[in-house]
Amino acid sequence: MVKIIKKIDQAKKASAAQKLMLSELQFPKQFMILTLITHDIVKQNNSEFADQLDRFSGALNGATGPTALATKYGYTTDELLKIKNDAAYFRFWFTKQGAGETYKLAWTAKGKEIRKGDGTSASAFPEGADVSGAPTAVLPGVDARFREMAKKAKSQTSIYNPNDGVNMAIETDSSVFVPANGKPDLKINLSDGGHPVIEYIKSKY
Repeated sequence: MVKIIKKIDQAKKASAAQKLMLSELQFPKQFMILTLITHDIVKQNNSEFADQLDRFSGALNGATGPTALATKYGYTTDELLKIKNDAAYFRFWFTKQGAGETYKLAWTAKGKEIRKGDGTSASAFPEGADVSGAPTAVLPGVDARFREMAKKAKSQTSIYNPNDGVNMAIETDSSVFVPANGKPDLKINLSDGGHPVIEYIKSKY
């Protein structure tokens, strides 16, 4: 019986060793996946996107009418109005949605007051955000429209100036880079399988 148990243990160990060798053969420790990261001109954070829309609209619509940039890149009156309305509507939503959490907390506090409070008077029920002054409603897809309007300027390569893009908030944030003197800004993360992944900014190279 002892011999049989030993043979079973040895078989298990051999099987485990074979599996380990197969795993290392398929995914060696030195194996690394190179991921290229491309810049997106559109801000993903809603607060930053709201600012970006405001800057884009301001650079083209100005305070009193179409700016020199709007004329240079041929934005029509209809396009400028849509750009302005998109910016205003998204800003309004972003500002008001922040009140939602406060509103929720206020109702929770009201419930605690009603159930276990010991005050001498009752507080008023919470009121939701006032949306009576909402700007002109726009169709869904502000992000896609912004990309299309940004593309209109950037695609005119014969006249497009990156400094104009900075003023219109359609250039990615970047620092001065000299390829001859620089080194890639490498970032190493682990993939789902536990393997190292090297990332670097593609636009620099």
